[in-house]
Amino acid sequence: MDNPNTTKKKDFTDYVVNGIFFLFLLIVTALLFLNESNYIKTEKSIRDAEGAVMKVEDVSVVDAALDGKVIYASAFAGSKETLTDGLYGVSETALCLRRKVEYYQFEEKSQTKNRKTTYSHYAKWAASPISSKNFHSMFIKNFVLVKIEQKSMYAK
Repeated sequence: MDNPNTTKKKDFTDYVVNGIFFLFLLIVTALLFLNESNYIKTEKSIRDAEGAVMKVEDVSVVDAALDGKVIYASAFAGSKETLTDGLYGVSETALCLRRKVEYYQFEEKSQTKNRKTTYSHYAKWAASPISSKNFHSMFIKNFVLVKIEQKSMYAK
């Protein structure tokens, strides 16, 4: 029969498990401390902004005294002006009419490992045409029939 007063001899795995657990607790404590300090900084910034915020009564007047200040304002933004994109014949009564142009193009990526270069080609939407004249493969080309510029129109 075993004696209940005897202690078990610890082996190496017990020390490793205890060390990993201690390291885990240390990391969790550090993360908790960082999270709490970030919360305190954010809370202080919000309270400072709340104390410094100024209400703008008349948004139609530009007040130079408000430069660099935290402000809030509320007003109706509207226009009766019709904006037109003549290229596509689109007309709309709006504050802003924006033409966003994208081209479906191939992009080449190269990766060199052990003095061997591998070329990959990916189709993607791009804001401007991608030149394919320097692509490694002569079978993959980007064609642009018409180059169309981005354009934004704003109501006055």
